[in-house]
Amino acid sequence: MKCLYALIALCLFTSTAFALPTFNPQIVLENQQGETSVNAIKAGSVFPASFRAATVTLTAAQVIALPGTPIQLVAAQSGKLIQVVAVEYIYTKGAAAFTIGASKNLIVEYNTSGVNIQLMPTTGFIDQSTSKTAFTYAGSVAGVGIGGQAVQITSDDTTPVSGGTGSTVKVIVYYNLINVL
Repeated sequence: MKCLYALIALCLFTSTAFALPTFNPQIVLENQQGETSVNAIKAGSVFPASFRAATVTLTAAQVIALPGTPIQLVAAQSGKLIQVVAVEYIYTKGAAAFTIGASKNLIVEYNTSGVNIQLMPTTGFIDQSTSKTAFTYAGSVAGVGIGGQAVQITSDDTTPVSGGTGSTVKVIVYYNLINVL
């Protein structure tokens, strides 16, 4: 509070002009050759104060089929980059937990690009006898050509999970839409 009073006093009792710092958001994209581009955001893009959210609830059969049948989480939007900020997973145990082999991951990725946004280990999560919630932040994304791409969930499990009778995994994606060139 003292800082606010000092700022008001400074404005009222001084003739020196000053400006508060501004925030200039940029997304740096990097391709597989290590080349970067900071001009991927269209001038005048608006970054909303609040995130959008998309929710998809996966059945046990869909979780088991994920390695070969990805599920769309956020639909593609032409001329827009879906900037995933965080992903929330809510596992609700039904009659049985899932049985998984070696440690595997649920993978949130951009459709057709193979660019992973976020990984969620299945061990200690969907194989538990009680319902669980996990909240993860998406890391920085390296790659180009992801503008106009949908966001989907898949799995890197070569031996699909089994069981999970009556269990579900709700996936909530928190994201922004950014205009791209």
